Amino acid sequence: MDKETILRAAGIDGDLLRELQVGEKPLFVRFDFSLPVAQRLSDLTGIKIDLEAVEKICDRLIAEKDQRVFRPEAGPGISMDAIFFSDALFAAAVVRFLRTHQSGARCGIPAAWVRDLPPELRAIQEHIKAYRDRFIAHAVAPLEDNQVFVSVQVDGETPGTVTEVNIDHGRLMSGGGLEAFALMRLAKALRVKVESEIEIEVAQVLAAARAMPVEDIIKRGSEQVPVPSTRVVSKGRKKFMDKK
Repeated sequence: MDKETILRAAGIDGDLLRELQVGEKPLFVRFDFSLPVAQRLSDLTGIKIDLEAVEKICDRLIAEKDQRVFRPEAGPGISMDAIFFSDALFAAAVVRFLRTHQSGARCGIPAAWVRDLPPELRAIQEHIKAYRDRFIAHAVAPLEDNQVFVSVQVDGETPGTVTEVNIDHGRLMSGGGLEAFALMRLAKALRVKVESEIEIEVAQVLAAARAMPVEDIIKRGSEQVPVPSTRVVSKGRKKFMDKK
């Protein structure tokens, strides 16, 4: 197939070609290849991105651990705010991690990969899942205590009078300490496995593309799918189809 045909299919005219051409280096044009053979590669890439995000969040929580230490000269509000926000970040890391295990529109991390982990990492996996299921997503575990008190007047004109109701609200605040370190180890171990599988899938997709007539590839076009609006969050994610 000649150069002009490929460039025309990609929507590249002469002016744009002159901008893209650098010296004597070959010019490459991308064409969409979102076909069923590439579905697992696409899904694994999404899983890798999630695991990298988990590692990045946990790494930040570990780096900022000193900010969650109470210092009398700074007052309690400073350290409590740091714990509050680090706890929220840790919850986000837990949710981001466990969405990599879900099946449905996107393939998830197989249970066999988790079973192959060392015992200490499997224990972390079980703990993180229980933490998400029974505390972050649902108020099931006894990790929060909203205790109700009544105040009774002790002296004065009306001793023994019940005067008011108070609620002490308290909940476990991990602050992303040791648990963040453990989750980061677990995410890294699974990411390494995902990356090895991605290499296999890349080779398979490349072989499939080379076996397909170039004419059929360029017919698919080179337009990049835009990032969807949040308005479509209620819609289902579509699998790759044989036809665009």
